[in-house]
Amino acid sequence: MELNSREVIEAYWLHANARNWPAFATLLAADIVYELPQTRQRIRGRDACAAFNASHLDQWQIELLRLLVDGARAVSEVALTRDGETATGIAFFDIAGGQISRVVEHWPLPRAAPARPAAGVEHD
Repeated sequence: MELNSREVIEAYWLHANARNWPAFATLLAADIVYELPQTRQRIRGRDACAAFNASHLDQWQIELLRLLVDGARAVSEVALTRDGETATGIAFFDIAGGQISRVVEHWPLPRAAPARPAAGVEHD
């Protein structure tokens, strides 16, 4: 039975978090394109994408915070915790035939807000 788009992305993060790379790879189309704009990296192909993700040496945990699905497209927001620090990840997915054909993953780094006179702005 083919997974729907929501189930595919939920499984993607579940298997990534469990470091179950064989199961992770089954969710990827053979010709997947995986892009990381901040580091200007692009990985092509299921095996290369699974190997790239498996190559992370540090220990981390991912929590899926939000998942929006519109047919064959999805966007997720995750919290990745590593060494007591938490980062936000935002990923855009294209899904075809129950597999992920494209991922564009962003890991924005927090930075100080620029100084500007604006009422109603709160800072943590």
